[in-house]
Amino acid sequence: KEYQRTPMLVRCNKVADALEWLKLNHVDYADLKISHENLASYPEDEPPVLVSYTQTIDSNKDPEATAVNSIEEDEGAAEGTCPFVVHGLTEESLEHMGKVRPYEITARAVEHFKSGGKVLGIGQADEPESLYHNPQLYPQMFPWLFPYGLGGLDNSGVGCQRVSESRRKQQLLMYHDKRFQLEPLFPLVALNHEQIKGATTGGCLLADKSKFGEIFNRLLSI
Repeated sequence: KEYQRTPMLVRCNKVADALEWLKLNHVDYADLKISHENLASYPEDEPPVLVSYTQTIDSNKDPEATAVNSIEEDEGAAEGTCPFVVHGLTEESLEHMGKVRPYEITARAVEHFKSGGKVLGIGQADEPESLYHNPQLYPQMFPWLFPYGLGGLDNSGVGCQRVSESRRKQQLLMYHDKRFQLEPLFPLVALNHEQIKGATTGGCLLADKSKFGEIFNRLLSI
């Protein structure tokens, strides 16, 4: 019953229909290869990941965030959607791992596989996507925001008046349906890219006058 209220469920038919639509209508998905065999392996009534349940005696409320006179019950979902959290070996666990023993991360990964653990593989291209002069960057990242793969940042095509990327982002955020405002990641990614470009193009190099010629020649040889 709790699985029915879990938002982390895969409906294979819906995913297949969405991929087929992207393949036919989105320029960046024209060469997409859909594995119906992999889609059929996902259960439709259970989350596609291992669920580990441990019953605790104590309360699940944060003691530091709980008032002294609080008499409310434990935090949980009695009705509606059930929050779903995926736990893994990330962030803080990996930050300190390997500093004392260089092969600790590898040993932990081998132990995970030997115990029957699974892994999520994320494919990537041979060359990373560029942040500069790449009109299909945002349509590839957010295909649900850019129908048919059109409307990216670079609109310098025939009959179009060129606008700056920052101006184009402002226009996207002002769309009447507010889909770019309501997408949590789009403003964050757009701002992050602006910060990266600003830090990259706003740097400076200081050199002693006696070594200026040597450094100048080295920069030209890069």
